[in-house]
Amino acid sequence: MITIKRGFADIAEGQMHFRRAGGGAKRPFVMLHGSPESSAALVRVIRAMAATRPVIAFDTLGQGDSAPPAVADPEMGYFADAVIRALDGLGVTNYDLYGFHTGARIATEIGIAVPRRVGKIILDGMSDGVNEMYREYVHTLDNSHLVDQEGSQFIKTFNKTRDSYLFWPPYRRDVAHWRGLGLPHAQVLHDRVMDTLKAVRFGHKAYQAAILYPSEKRLPLLRVPTMATCAPKDTPWAYLEGVARLTKNSVKKPYPFERPMGQASDEEITALARMFDDFLG
Repeated sequence: MITIKRGFADIAEGQMHFRRAGGGAKRPFVMLHGSPESSAALVRVIRAMAATRPVIAFDTLGQGDSAPPAVADPEMGYFADAVIRALDGLGVTNYDLYGFHTGARIATEIGIAVPRRVGKIILDGMSDGVNEMYREYVHTLDNSHLVDQEGSQFIKTFNKTRDSYLFWPPYRRDVAHWRGLGLPHAQVLHDRVMDTLKAVRFGHKAYQAAILYPSEKRLPLLRVPTMATCAPKDTPWAYLEGVARLTKNSVKKPYPFERPMGQASDEEITALARMFDDFLG
């Protein structure tokens, strides 16, 4: 079993938490998670990728164990800059990038801001623009008001997280919005709920910026070799073709299995890591 070590990088906002594993001569593989989770959601992929290269996975500001954002209404460029500064602090100046959902937006902004530092990028679950559902959904993401002396945040966060596996968006609990996935293992659900509770006060900052991210304007600015990917049963699947079309130097490569990463088997995660390895070289 590959050991994952944890640490913190000092930046102006405080500290950014990261998980680190692997080694060797290949470029470090920097991994960025989705919202409102943490790098814990990527642990199985971290281990699989660390068999061939060094891996660093950050918690986004305001999520996991990282400090909250220092500005009221941050945009994706701000979160990308925080990662760049954290990598500078660790002495990592040349790397490949992987981003899942929110992390894909952050990775895009890093690739645009410092293209000479980035070898290749994998965008997993990226969108190709903002639609009406996103404009509606963004208003449901700030759960900081749920924190009260009756513990409303606990049961409401659990219910919303559970429902997100069954319906999309999770507040549309009807047949038309049924995802056809079913619930994950109880431990997977528990871990995601705990991550979401950690982010209950500030996690919506990065999530809102991601939902309103103008991909149709930003992706054409990306020149770094890019893989656009997604699981067929993940919610952004419908956007994969558009993402690949907008990103000039890109290839489209769907997951080698249907379910989202969090519900995949260990064997499927191994196959996904192999696909990533083949692209990165």
